[in-house]
Amino acid sequence: MTFIDFQEDLRDEVERILKDFQYGEPGGEKNGVNVYSQMLPLRMENEKDPVKKFPHAIVKLSDGETREGGTWKVTATVQFGVYNEDNGHLGYRQVLEMVQKVLDRFAAAPYMMHKGRPYYRAGQDMEWFIYELDTAYPYYYGGCSIRFDVPKIGRADPFAYGRGEVGYVGT
Repeated sequence: MTFIDFQEDLRDEVERILKDFQYGEPGGEKNGVNVYSQMLPLRMENEKDPVKKFPHAIVKLSDGETREGGTWKVTATVQFGVYNEDNGHLGYRQVLEMVQKVLDRFAAAPYMMHKGRPYYRAGQDMEWFIYELDTAYPYYYGGCSIRFDVPKIGRADPFAYGRGEVGYVGT
């Protein structure tokens, strides 16, 4: 298991969580939420049909740490972007709907699967945020951060395990 595996599993889970959400894009069409890893795809000058970027969710890994005998503690942030031309500035509500859905999922059921079995565990300390930029209209942004326990490979230590075996530290 790598950090990239974790990010891809989380991206797939966020995609599943938001599968029923439909929001507008520039031009008036409604789309499901596009979910990306780490950043939005670049738009190439010669693209005939550029990737539709709104609405979107971006699953970012920002940092991680570990202590002896423990798991990796990895911070994952999911950033959301919506396009909404409503004069009442309701786009922030659409962002909050997605934030709430993701946070509720991991608050209620903290384990996330990897290859068909529970593998990662969301911590209970979660944060959310809204970017309030008056100049961004009709684009709205926000997100949430969750710290996950991600299993790690233990160290080969003949004194700790008796035969120099590699230990496994996981949830």
